Amino acid sequence: MFEPESVARLLTVLVKRRDSIPDASAQQLAYLAGRVRAQDEAVIDWLIYLLISNPIQSVKSKAIQSLSWLGKDLPERRLPGIDGRPGPTLKQVIEQIVLGRPIPPTALGQFKVDLDDDDGNQTPFYLRRKAIEALTWIGDKQTLQSVGHAARSWDLELREIWYTTSAALEERLQHTHPRHWRSLIADS
Repeated sequence: MFEPESVARLLTVLVKRRDSIPDASAQQLAYLAGRVRAQDEAVIDWLIYLLISNPIQSVKSKAIQSLSWLGKDLPERRLPGIDGRPGPTLKQVIEQIVLGRPIPPTALGQFKVDLDDDDGNQTPFYLRRKAIEALTWIGDKQTLQSVGHAARSWDLELREIWYTTSAALEERLQHTHPRHWRSLIADS
């Protein structure tokens, strides 16, 4: 169909118009960025911008999913703080989403999420689900401990997602060779 490198170059051009991309298109482009493993800094910055600034769960979820697929030291990448100092890491932001905790303000804006009609308990279920799944690729041993402890109090559906994710994360951590887990990402 298309060469991933060509699509990635096209994404780089498109994201420069980030404020004029409709939400439905942003969601599709965010997913595409992850699938073609776009590594351009402009695309990565745009995905982080979507995660923080766009209030729609499905858009945020695709940004999380794609960022987790990209690897490239992204889990430890710091978001810009509002006072010029470094903010939280991307991994910390995603873990806070998983845990249902507030995200501190960043220079990219205040993190907020529009709840869906079926989000009965006032937490963004779909976003949390995608954030939990992303931990398969960006989590570490600390994630297994901190999130694993908190997961005991979650409703059954989120706990089941966490159990599947934690098993995959443990498997990834046992196979620390990057080529091995990158091939796993390609299969997802």
